[in-house]
Amino acid sequence: MAFKLWASLKFNLQTIPSECHIVGMGPLTGWGQSGRGVAIVTDNHPKRPRRQGESRKDEERRSIIRSLVELDRPVAELEKLLAPLPWDYPTALVTLTYNHIQSVLLRFLSGNLEAKDVEEWADLVEMRDDIEFAEDRTKEVVHM
Repeated sequence: MAFKLWASLKFNLQTIPSECHIVGMGPLTGWGQSGRGVAIVTDNHPKRPRRQGESRKDEERRSIIRSLVELDRPVAELEKLLAPLPWDYPTALVTLTYNHIQSVLLRFLSGNLEAKDVEEWADLVEMRDDIEFAEDRTKEVVHM
């Protein structure tokens, strides 16, 4: 599974982490600001394989939570997908990294996300048992 990094055209490619291998680029669409940014698709975020004993339901939940942390769908759609899922979960399925937060903020700064989208995204991410934080600073940012 490819990981999408979003960058405004005013940012150059040097802002993309060096461990990313760019496998595709295209116009940023789906956020109402067509032409104001570019989607950069990298292959450094492989899909986590299903664990032994993991059910199809767990795999679907992991996919929804991954979409949430990557914000690869409109917030309203993510809210509908998350609605039937309880917040409590026995283990973390996805890791929220500083790069996820940076990606969302860059999209906001470039005009591709509204402030309400960022706030709603943060509310959806906060306090979920199925999301772990990669670093202490990531946890600090989410719980500010």
